[in-house]
Amino acid sequence: MDGKASQSGARSLLSKLQALPKNAEPVVSRHWHSLHEAFTDVARGIRVAAEKLKREIEERQQHLQRQQEETEKLRQQQEAEKLQRKKEAERRRRMESTRLHGSSGSSELPLASDKGVDYTRLRDLLKTGQWKKADQETLAVMLKVANRKKEGWLNMGSIEEFSCTDLRTIDQLWVKYSNGRYGFSVQKKIWLEVGENWNAFYTCVGWQITSKWMLGGWINEKSISYDNAAPLGHLPGSPFAVSQGSPFRVRWDESMNDLINVECGISALCRRIRYCNI
Repeated sequence: MDGKASQSGARSLLSKLQALPKNAEPVVSRHWHSLHEAFTDVARGIRVAAEKLKREIEERQQHLQRQQEETEKLRQQQEAEKLQRKKEAERRRRMESTRLHGSSGSSELPLASDKGVDYTRLRDLLKTGQWKKADQETLAVMLKVANRKKEGWLNMGSIEEFSCTDLRTIDQLWVKYSNGRYGFSVQKKIWLEVGENWNAFYTCVGWQITSKWMLGGWINEKSISYDNAAPLGHLPGSPFAVSQGSPFRVRWDESMNDLINVECGISALCRRIRYCNI
């Protein structure tokens, strides 16, 4: 069986061979006037066959080159699609991270302010986890926004009219760089979850309150923890804290607009956060 196939293949190859001179006329025959004429015809036939073979080789090479180019183009297209899918997956991951952690992705937050306050230092402190300095800077920028730097503390009126844009910027910075652990909006959520019960709220966020006066006291500054083990919603605390031994920052005038303590302050701040849709 194999021998027959081999013979068939050989005959197929031989059938493609061109006999020279033309018409398979022998070089020594009456068809040719001389041997020179016969061999010239043989040479001409070889040249024609060689040129045909050259064209076929060139066509095959061109065909192979086109195939290679198409293959490379397809590969590049597949790589581009793969990269696009990877970018889309990364974009979705960042969006999910933002949804879960309150914009805690890698992109910088816009430091918007209606009062011309620069939040660069607060952002940098929070970014590097310097919680104590960031807490102190929070009070400083809030006093600038409220135009109460001279007084050194926030009253009810300044909290109730606090710029929504600035309040959102401060809160988003805290939420972002604490991965959703700290921020005024986090404190508001806890306050509502405990039914606006102050003792339960203090326990949840880990605050110790100074001796009461009228509606409440202030956060004992020594009870504020600045390590990573602090409870959820523990910071910021400086806007409502008082140093040990310093006078209570509680003031009032005839209209009671300046009556302020931790409970008044938190209540007013939570109302403002809801009003600002934060």
